[in-house]
Amino acid sequence: MKHALALVLLFLPLRDEKEELKKALEKTAAAKSYFCQWSDELALMGNARPISGATEWQAPDLVTWRTGLTEIVKKGDVAMSKGKDGWVKADDERRGKAIAAKLKPAHETAKEIVEKIDDPKKGKEAEVNKVKYKVISGTLAGEVLKGLVIAARPTMGMVANAIDWKESKAGVDVLIDKKSGRIFRIAIAGDLKAVPLPIKGASGSNTVAYKHSLEFLEYDTSKPMIDPEVKKTLGIEDEEK
Repeated sequence: MKHALALVLLFLPLRDEKEELKKALEKTAAAKSYFCQWSDELALMGNARPISGATEWQAPDLVTWRTGLTEIVKKGDVAMSKGKDGWVKADDERRGKAIAAKLKPAHETAKEIVEKIDDPKKGKEAEVNKVKYKVISGTLAGEVLKGLVIAARPTMGMVANAIDWKESKAGVDVLIDKKSGRIFRIAIAGDLKAVPLPIKGASGSNTVAYKHSLEFLEYDTSKPMIDPEVKKTLGIEDEEK
């Protein structure tokens, strides 16, 4: 009897952390709008290869995606892409089509990450810009990390082939606003296992440093800046109207 009680007490904290993460995801997804900045960095053979950008969400079905190279605006299943020649329908431009096909709101990406955290545990409370956050930490398996790497580089799938994902994992911290209960930041970091170089006698590091972060800002106040012509094409109406 004592043994059974000990097992129950052992798993209660784990259940509590998972329930707290679930509630945080629900509150994040319920936002009318938000601005999310993200970054993804792989250090291949000692060379850091960072990529960063921003995405915005406006309920019920408007999402934007921006990096230094490309800008996408997607409403429902229809998207516009901005490249060197200006705005075009995403289906008419190779890079834009590839990105738009996989583009999703940041809260859905957060859900895919958070639901697959192994052994979540409460960490030490964090403070950022005088705001206090609960911290729940855990680990992520390689297949989850692979999805993030590919999503950040939708036209550079070969990069993911440099990692042995089955043998890789990373730590993750989820910062939850103590007041609103929403996710503020998801920070991932770890040393991934590299695939051996297919060159006889070649040498190099057998690990690849990896970092990924999502940071949610401007909950319910974010208003995407969208070109008037894009609004017209996608049928986006201003809230004032």
